[in-house]
Amino acid sequence: MRGLSSLALLAGVLAGCHSDAAKTPVDGAADAPEDTATGLGGAGGGQGAGGGHSSGGSQSSGGNPGTTATGGVGGGAGGQGGTGGPGPGAGGAAGAGPSTGGCLGPCLEAFLATCPEIGQTCVSVVVGQQTTTCYSNGVKDQSSTTASAVTAVVKDAKGNVCRTRTVNTSGEDLQTPDGTLVAHVAYGSNQAFTVTCHAADGTTQVTMGNFQSPECAAVLQQSQQVCTSGDCAW
Repeated sequence: MRGLSSLALLAGVLAGCHSDAAKTPVDGAADAPEDTATGLGGAGGGQGAGGGHSSGGSQSSGGNPGTTATGGVGGGAGGQGGTGGPGPGAGGAAGAGPSTGGCLGPCLEAFLATCPEIGQTCVSVVVGQQTTTCYSNGVKDQSSTTASAVTAVVKDAKGNVCRTRTVNTSGEDLQTPDGTLVAHVAYGSNQAFTVTCHAADGTTQVTMGNFQSPECAAVLQQSQQVCTSGDCAW
């Protein structure tokens, strides 16, 4: 029996069915989410001071390196050498490159990590249109399928609800237990997706990715996981 992944498939998905080749679930059968947060990099180093005026003036020092951030702007231009000096000083070092995160990005992955399902063996039971899946770490996932949507609840090992989700033709919404929207995952063609996630610090992070990419290998594998048919009490 195939367990329904947390990021369930879009329209036409039935609990326990195989993933459509054009859409790959992310939550549920896949928990660790790449959310490459958008954000400007640190500013580059300042312009270096010019060399001192003298016979054979000293070489000017370059600008300071940019601060570490996503895609920092390169360092400022070096200062001009003094009269008779060896030439322009070296420019400041460029800022650090972007942080890639995982498949779904740090914001969504942090949310899903509270009740991890990826990399776990599972047992599931199907009753009508409802699928209940028990993972080896104690996390449980129960989904119900209708003609227009899939809704689900995920519990931690202690039985506390840690998230809910709703999947329909517009994508998937992942919410806190009280229904507050944390992230929306929109699916594109050829396994492309876009995650819009509302971080705890109040920022909104947007990630565009593809389930065929190497970073998403674990997510793709989770979406194709087949659970053993057996007892799984909600």
